[in-house]
Amino acid sequence: MPITDIGLTNASDIEIWKYCKNNDLSILTFDTDFYNLSLLNQSFPKIILLQIENNSTKKIIETLLQHENNIKEFITGTDYEKLYCLKIL
Repeated sequence: MPITDIGLTNASDIEIWKYCKNNDLSILTFDTDFYNLSLLNQSFPKIILLQIENNSTKKIIETLLQHENNIKEFITGTDYEKLYCLKIL
């Protein structure tokens, strides 16, 4: 769900990060700030960090669909319990 749907449109990164952590939500982002917050705090919400060159909507959707199984496993699978960031290149 977009941050606009939960009333966090003007929230800081740390407010979004805390909300997601407290509500067991994952963060999909291009921004490494959320990743850095997790490194500093040694905890998570889970972060899916997109590091792709062409950021058109079509390219983003294609990339997410290509990695759909990995993303689902990362969020719900037991193999990823101790990982808090999935980087997609």
